[in-house]
Amino acid sequence: MLRVDIRPISKKDIDALTAIEPGVAKRWVPRLEAQERGDYAFLVAWSFDAPVGRAILRWDSAYPDVRDRLGDFPEINGLVAEVRNEGVGTQLIAACERVAAEERAAQRLGISVAINNDSAMRLYRRRGFEPWDGGNVSAEWDERDDDGHIVKTHRELGVYLTKRLNRG
Repeated sequence: MLRVDIRPISKKDIDALTAIEPGVAKRWVPRLEAQERGDYAFLVAWSFDAPVGRAILRWDSAYPDVRDRLGDFPEINGLVAEVRNEGVGTQLIAACERVAAEERAAQRLGISVAINNDSAMRLYRRRGFEPWDGGNVSAEWDERDDDGHIVKTHRELGVYLTKRLNRG
């Protein structure tokens, strides 16, 4: 297992990242700003000085149907492990669980997985997430270039999962 340091992104991280990956750093600035506004936590997994994974921990669900049926609770979005099969995704999920429980006293955590992403589904199920009974969810997001221009709009049908968090 690759040992990583997972923490919310900071201005210092952006500055350091600019030196090695200016395009990535530029795309992450709006995420830092959103985090500073309190919209969510942008957690980055670092191995030495390189980012090897990331996740956005929203304070509420991105899916109106989920919010309407289950209420407000934190949700993991945009989970990416740049290094596969080394425990980065597992460690990011654990960090999200910890932050949600400690900073928001959350009793539940949600995540959506593309209906064709079997490996992610297995990981989330191993971590204790279970599909909700509200059917599939649909996500849409824009991919942007280094200058912030939309280069592609993604649409994805997903399975929504939730997990009860143990507090204390």
